[in-house]
Amino acid sequence: MKVELKKLKTYAALSEETVAFTADVWINGKRSGDAKNDGHGGCTLVRISDRDLAKQLVEFGDSQKPAGQRFLDPGDAWLVDQLVEQAEIARHAKKTAAVEAKFKAECAARGKRVARFKSNSSTVRWMEIDDESVARWAAEKKFGTVSEWTVLS
Repeated sequence: MKVELKKLKTYAALSEETVAFTADVWINGKRSGDAKNDGHGGCTLVRISDRDLAKQLVEFGDSQKPAGQRFLDPGDAWLVDQLVEQAEIARHAKKTAAVEAKFKAECAARGKRVARFKSNSSTVRWMEIDDESVARWAAEKKFGTVSEWTVLS
């Protein structure tokens, strides 16, 4: 079974405990229903127009869940949530790459190098540098613990 989300729209301002979103659900190349989550921590609602197909989607989703882990959500909701998470990760990676490319180009125009690092274990940051050791010291002083330090150019 091939399950896809199309017309996925996320709403960061509405997301509190879960990702608020709406999407069309496509199964085996055909629009079969829709899905949504209001972002308040509740289960994702998946509505499939064909009852037999809806049952197959729940069973397929249940079969995809990692063994030994307990999930309260039905298989269809769990599967849609996984697809939303993958789409959000891809969107974030694309946005990060665009910001990085722009900053690298600006620094290169000034004859400077760029370092990328993480602070607070997850926040990706970039810094224009001349001397790598001085720049890393400055980053740690300003942002605390620095990990994944990489000089890009």
